[in-house]
Amino acid sequence: LEFRRVLFRSDGKAIKFQYSKAKELLAYLVDRKGAKCSNAEIMSTLWEDDEYGDSHNSFMKNVRADLINTLESLDCGDVIVRQRGQIGIVPSKISCDYYDYMEGKKTGIYHGEYMNQYSWGELTHAHLEMN
Repeated sequence: LEFRRVLFRSDGKAIKFQYSKAKELLAYLVDRKGAKCSNAEIMSTLWEDDEYGDSHNSFMKNVRADLINTLESLDCGDVIVRQRGQIGIVPSKISCDYYDYMEGKKTGIYHGEYMNQYSWGELTHAHLEMN
């Protein structure tokens, strides 16, 4: 994951998801740094202004399946942690500019942008700006 744009790679190649929301879900889980997120939290975040009902529940299942299946096909399935109605990541199993920056392993890589394409990234962006 890079600061300016969200790019996920495995063995140097960009990871392609069937649904763009699967990429956004993975970005959100990375942003949450390992905290398990409920389906309701994810749906309210990824579809922030929409009233989510049965159609979003069904789509959410497809997005989760796309995320899990894609990562498993790349032998990266152990990055995801699932419990009934919750999903998260194992931060230690991924390489991430954001994590490296926050842990002081990399400096000079933050230039005022953080996941600009996702409105939910604004909270983390504000936190980064204060540091």
